[in-house]
Formats: sequence, structure tokens, C-alpha cells
Amino acid sequence: MAHALKPSVAVLPLQMLGLEAADAYLAQGVVHDIVASLAGIRDLFVVSSTSTLGFTDPTIDAASVCHHLGVRYLVTGTLTRSGELLRMRVQLIDVDTKSMLWTNQYDSSISQLFDVQEKIATNIAYALLPHIHISELKHAERKIPQSMNAYDLVLQGMYRLYRLGHDDMQVARTLFERALDHDPHYAAAYALMAKWYILHIGEGHTTDFKADSHEALRLASRALEFEPSDPMALAIFGHINSFLFAAYDRAIDAFDRAIGGTPNSAIAWSLSASTYCYIGDGPRAVARASYGISLSPLDPYAYFYQSALTNAHYTNETFDEAVHWGTKVMAGAPQFVANLRLLAASLVAAGSLERAREVGAAHMRIDPSFSVEKYCSWYPIKQPARLALLAERLIEAGLPR
Repeated sequence: MAHALKPSVAVLPLQMLGLEAADAYLAQGVVHDIVASLAGIRDLFVVSSTSTLGFTDPTIDAASVCHHLGVRYLVTGTLTRSGELLRMRVQLIDVDTKSMLWTNQYDSSISQLFDVQEKIATNIAYALLPHIHISELKHAERKIPQSMNAYDLVLQGMYRLYRLGHDDMQVARTLFERALDHDPHYAAAYALMAKWYILHIGEGHTTDFKADSHEALRLASRALEFEPSDPMALAIFGHINSFLFAAYDRAIDAFDRAIGGTPNSAIAWSLSASTYCYIGDGPRAVARASYGISLSPLDPYAYFYQSALTNAHYTNETFDEAVHWGTKVMAGAPQFVANLRLLAASLVAAGSLERAREVGAAHMRIDPSFSVEKYCSWYPIKQPARLALLAERLIEAGLPR
């Protein structure tokens, strides 16, 4: 199948309850917008709305629809009208497991429907995505290793990658390598291998910063050879350029391309915030990181987006907010030392020295070889005075010089 490397979903026509036949255009318009919003998410294969218009019988078997359309997930729903009030109920069904993964309700007056229709559709699309990701991971976990294809291997690798433990990181790398053995043209596998190197370096595991940085850039560039407009690949390429090479303009260009092509890419908005942190633009960093979180509020790996706000608020000198987000990330991902460094520095800046030293001690238990001088020799803050201040705060938090 052309879509074998992506979750597949179809949106069935909404059942109209209490609407006149003349109002059918309302339900069709909403479905068309939901499909258009889903189609803008490159992680999904979405059946066109014209292919599903014939499935209007409410008694039709979901499994037979999915078999006919070649998809695993169905979006179904109802549209009711009471005077000027329209109420839409939408649900996501995993036909393989015969389970409902998600449901929600949306209300609007009929006079406002066209104004909010696209927004509702976008909200639905991005609410579905994390549930689909979790469901796909569970499908992959049930497979025996020999039966996994490249897509399953990438899912498993992503799950391991975000757990951050040393053993998990090594398994993640092996899984991505196996995915590329299955499919040497799989852009997502190259992009995630590049992200593996970002974490490998940022979490203090590298023994050759220069070689690992260049390998990260090579892998991200390779991903873009196969998918030049993929927002994840562009975002990772951009972050590598600023984080590992201090090539800020090249990074911003990549983020602009990612967001220009896919305006609702959470990873592009969030990773771009880090680049604005490095160049010292706190307000823009906060705005971008906040928007990234709003696009992915239910993401199972939310800490990765939330940590961008720790950095953004530290850069913006809104230290209480930096402490709030850093503490939240620490609770969800205590092994994530990149967050712990920024949290410790933010606590020092906020005057909470005792707590800063507790966080510093937690950092050193995870990464005992860390030194401030070594870290600041490459950390890409553009302004030397800001970098020196970060170093002072880290030392004050008990991290070794």
C-alpha cells in the first residue's frame, strides 16, 4: 500500500439528526473541512471526503467500511439542530480493536458555523492525532519483532527515544537502523536518527561532539533528500543547525519552511523557540513555545514541547514561569538533564538557591561527568555575556566548574 508507513483514517459523513434534507450541506461542509485539516498532517494517510460520501447508512458495519477503504481508523459523528443551535458529536474508532479512542462535542450557532467550521475541524484533527499515535504504538508492541515493518520499528524507536534511559536510547538507535534496513528511503527514520544524536549530545552522552554533530546534520539532510517539505525533518534540520552549529539564520529558514508548509506543526513551533532562545529573543521564544504546546496538548511526549517553555521563560527573564515549566517537565521526565540545567539556572535567578542545588544534585546523579566549562564551550547562546551568566548560575546551583 502507498500509505503503509502512515496511520490511515477516513471521515464518514455526519449523521443528521433533526436537520432538514436542505441542511445536508452543513454536515458535508464540516466533513470536508475535517478531512482537509487531517490531510494537512503529514503523519496521516487520509481518504478523500469524496470517497466516503456514499457511506451514509447509520447501520453500516464499521469493519466493512474500513476494509473497503483500506483504513484502520474511522471518524464518525452526528450533527443536530435545535433552532439556531448546532451540536456536533465526533468520535474516533479503532476498527482493529473495535474500540472508541476519543469523543468530543462542539456547539455553534448556525450563523457562526462558517466562521468557526475550520477552527472546529482543525481542533478535531489535532485532538485525534495523539490518540492515533498511542493506538499505533500499541499495535506495534503486540507484534513479534520479526514481523515489524519499517513503520512499526520507527514507532517503537520513538517510544524508546523519549524514555531517555541509556538502555532505551541504545535500543532506539537499533530500531531506527533496522527501519532503514527495511526502507533506505524512509525520511522519518533518518530524521529520528538525527534527533537521536541531538539527545545523545544534549544529554551528555557524546564522546566526540564534532563527529556526532556532523552525523546528526548528515542524517537530517538525508531525510530532506527524500521528503524536502516534511515539517519534522525540516524542524530537526533547523534545530541541529542552531543547537550544534550556531547557524541561526539557516535554522530560522528551515523553521520558516516547515511552518509555511505545515502551519500546525507542533515540533516546528517548539523547536524554533529554542533558536530564538539562543539569539536572545525571549518574547518570541515564549510565543512560539506556547503555541507549540497549544497544538499538541495531549501529546504522550508533551515534556519535549514543555521544556521549550522552560528555556523560553529563562531567556525572557520570567523566571517564575521558567521554574513552573521546568518543575512540570522534571516531574514527567526526571531523566531529561537538558531541562534540569535550565531549571537549576532559573531557580538561582529566582532566588531559590536551596532548591536549585537539589536540582543540580539530581542532574549530577544522572550525568556525573558534566562540567560547566565543557558544556558552555559549545552551548550556542549567541551573546557571550548571557552565556557567562548561565555558567555562573549553573555553578551556583552546585554543578562542577
